[in-house]
Amino acid sequence: MLIFPRKAKRLMRSSDVTSKQRELIRELEETGTFRVLRSITIPSPQPGTLREGERLAIVLDTETTGLDLRDDEIVEIGLIAFAYDETDQFTRVVGVFQGLREPENPMSEEASNITGITTDMLKGKKIDLARLEEVVSRASLVIAHNAAFDRPMCEKLSPVFKDKAWACSATEIPWRMLGYEGAKLGYLLYQSGLFHEGHRALEDCYALLNVLSVQQKKTDKCGLQLLLASARATRVIIEVSSPYEFRAFFKSRGYRWRSHPARCWHKDVPESFFDTEIREIGQLNSPEISTVTRRETAFERFKGGL
Repeated sequence: MLIFPRKAKRLMRSSDVTSKQRELIRELEETGTFRVLRSITIPSPQPGTLREGERLAIVLDTETTGLDLRDDEIVEIGLIAFAYDETDQFTRVVGVFQGLREPENPMSEEASNITGITTDMLKGKKIDLARLEEVVSRASLVIAHNAAFDRPMCEKLSPVFKDKAWACSATEIPWRMLGYEGAKLGYLLYQSGLFHEGHRALEDCYALLNVLSVQQKKTDKCGLQLLLASARATRVIIEVSSPYEFRAFFKSRGYRWRSHPARCWHKDVPESFFDTEIREIGQLNSPEISTVTRRETAFERFKGGL
């Protein structure tokens, strides 16, 4: 069973804009001084069985007591179950779920300031895990805008998340190559000509779904199509232990330094790029370099170690 908000906010859709308003927008934007942002669309849910060719995915967001994967907890979870077709394009919202829970330890002041969620709002609240798990179990893919954080947090909340395929809309779409200043949701919304009333879990889910549905100018695909293609691909994680003298080499090739749990340079690449990376590392011709690799699909990605 999917949960539908009793009083969901209805924001103006493009179809609601009058001809007079369109003319005013055109006049303002043609001056070069103004840019008019449009509120995100909140599609009305269309529940029911999947149609021929459709698959079900989930856009998910969490609000937490803090940013420590080991000790902090989820206080709010929101998700939108939506269908997509054979071309990997959004077709309809099937339903939504949202829930609050009182944590064992209080929220940090910073987290409360960002989300607007207070201790009083959480008193006595519990997430209906049975209904949450029913929704998640039906989905082929779980999408989060910071899956490396949200997946471990959700796996602490319920085991239903552990065997799902996950995708990260922040890191698996080449936003900068598409002309965006960064991958933060606020940047993506603004540069897509949109705005929303964040920062709560379900509102951010609607915002992300809008961004993923935007047709990109530098490609013939929307963000959702690019993300689903990435999620289907096997990627190779390369971890390299190397002397300091090769630091510039690894930075120039996009490797990132990590000090925990082991000190190494690391990078994940499509499987088709793996041989090239290994060949380039080999040309350094250093016996002090050691390389470890592992392959990951969407079922293993972003699990994190708790």
